[in-house]
Amino acid sequence: MNSYLVTKKIKNVEYRFFSCGIPSDLKKQLNNSRRFYLSLNNLKDVDVRFLCKHLNGIAKNLFQEIRIGMRELNLDDIKNILKIEIEKQIMWAQHVDLGTNKYDMLKQKQGLKQVTEQEESLLKKLAQEEKEYNQKLDSKIAVWLQNLEISVNDKSVEYKSLKRHLTDLYLLRHDWARDLINRRDRTTDDFKIEAEKRMNLSIFSDDESKIQNEESAIRDERNFLTGEVAENKSDTDESSPIFSECIDEYIAERNYDNKNTENRVRYELETFIEFFGDVRMSEVDIKKATQFKSYLQKLPRKHRTNSKYKDYDVHTIVEKLDVPKNHRKSVTTINKTIEMLNAFMTYCFRHGHVEKNYFQGLTIKQSIKLKKKENEERDPFSPQDLETIFESSRYLDITLDSSHRDAKPFAHYWVPIIALFTACRANEICSLYHENIQSVKTKNKKTIYYFEINDEESDKKVKTVNSRRRIPIHDLLLDLNFIEFLESLKNFSKQERIFSELSFYRGSYAVNFGKWWNRTALEKRFGIKTERKDFHSFRHSCTDACYENGVDSKFVTQFLGQKHGELSLDRYASDAHVETMYEKCVKKFDYKNSNGRKLNFNKIKISDWSKKMKEIRNRKLKSHKEIF
Repeated sequence: MNSYLVTKKIKNVEYRFFSCGIPSDLKKQLNNSRRFYLSLNNLKDVDVRFLCKHLNGIAKNLFQEIRIGMRELNLDDIKNILKIEIEKQIMWAQHVDLGTNKYDMLKQKQGLKQVTEQEESLLKKLAQEEKEYNQKLDSKIAVWLQNLEISVNDKSVEYKSLKRHLTDLYLLRHDWARDLINRRDRTTDDFKIEAEKRMNLSIFSDDESKIQNEESAIRDERNFLTGEVAENKSDTDESSPIFSECIDEYIAERNYDNKNTENRVRYELETFIEFFGDVRMSEVDIKKATQFKSYLQKLPRKHRTNSKYKDYDVHTIVEKLDVPKNHRKSVTTINKTIEMLNAFMTYCFRHGHVEKNYFQGLTIKQSIKLKKKENEERDPFSPQDLETIFESSRYLDITLDSSHRDAKPFAHYWVPIIALFTACRANEICSLYHENIQSVKTKNKKTIYYFEINDEESDKKVKTVNSRRRIPIHDLLLDLNFIEFLESLKNFSKQERIFSELSFYRGSYAVNFGKWWNRTALEKRFGIKTERKDFHSFRHSCTDACYENGVDSKFVTQFLGQKHGELSLDRYASDAHVETMYEKCVKKFDYKNSNGRKLNFNKIKISDWSKKMKEIRNRKLKSHKEIF
């Protein structure tokens, strides 16, 4: 706030005034005035200076008293602001989707590219122009708070929390737009739930709870006035629909584009029927809901297909069989089931099938340590394992030289090797296009090739926003003639995808590949039989190799596509970033065999890929199965 002794001419006569600027957060309370003036014309110069200083102190106290009369920003205010902003960002994502021609793949790609460019622009501002970004956001928030007659205190925890949530939301909306363009069965409710989880706030759930409580209170009052007493009602309302009918109705209304998603939802909802039968919705109460949660914690993973448990009914499993803890469903899986029941029961409540959603708020709270433990359920491959897999000609026998009618020679050969040196997930590799292999020139004119992991194609997806990244290709892959393989493949096949032999199944190219690797290759051919080792073990092996070779953790997390402070903002960084990742991470690590020597891939190296492809094609032709 500035205070001034100013002069104004009125009819050629100069008059002196004390002038004070009004703080921006108080303008609305003071008729939107910018300044106020007080005449000092009849005072002596010495008195004027003294009085201006005194008036300045009075003005400050006055402004402070006005602020005391205003509300401080609280959690409810934050939720109300975020509620409006979330709905606005969902509308933005919907507008982007509706403005994209879904019938033209090229336009779809362009739409996805524009969304990614906008996201990169925001990330760049956050990384390089943070001060300017914060000033604009502060101005926007100040207007909102003034309209709500809330004092602006940008030093408070609540204010800073609101800013952080808004920034997360403005980044999250790009994921929503991509999901809509890629037709991933996302609804407005899905986006709201995701926003709540990201911010760890119950923004929309509180509204549903209030509505349920209000409607329940109205029903109770109506029953009281009409003389109806709950105890006089029969335990079972014959007019209430049965559970399975509501599942059919719910799924039909959701109209899932992805059949796999529909089957997953139905599978989880029908688990409730397994325990309690196909009861009427009026019979679902808090006792059954909490009991169901307790049952889930005792069930093994995939209890309907697991060979050890599929012949038993669920009651026998949870009541008589002592399922080992490492065989049981994880907390994350249990929470997903409960969240699906919560969404289903919310639908039933809104359609009058139940009086209350008893599954709301039943999820199990997870500690950070527990989440980390569940993410580390798979073990890395040991040096002996890697030697067994890659230092034997057996690897070629089951990949490139396999005569099996369902053989996928190129995918079976390359996907495990790529995983070992990139830590990529199976679907990230299986869905690669030729255009996802790029290169940069360093200052020393060295060529660095890299994988570009993204979800810019409608048949591709990444696990999180940080999974979109650039991964320099390890020298070992180049030594195995990976680039020559790609060039030869282009000459033999006109497909855009590298591993076009893999079919798209249940929303992924990696489903059948994963089954082949885990069941046929790993267990039967290499003799590595353990529940804690599968394809994902390559990711853990690569992580361990990085740390064992002294790679800094901030580069490891960026390499893995995990969030790590401001590094996550650089996942689509410049060519210099690719060079840095190569020098600081990829170049540093390799693998040792059981004797402590560098893992040797010579027995599986192919010197002439053109020749090898001809051999494979001729073998396939003889068996009447052309793959090109």
